[in-house]
Amino acid sequence: MDAVQKDLISRKIEIQKEVELLFKANMKITDWDVPEADDKEGAKILLDMI
Repeated sequence: MDAVQKDLISRKIEIQKEVELLFKANMKITDWDVPEADDKEGAKILLDMI
């Protein structure tokens, strides 16, 4: 295992939490901008983008 892999593995939980916050924040913005939006469809598109 190289240094980059070790570093990322040591921060895995932190990275996962940050990605979750990014996802939730963008879902909230989408709900504000497009109130009639289908949350499942929005979530799928957002996850594909992430």
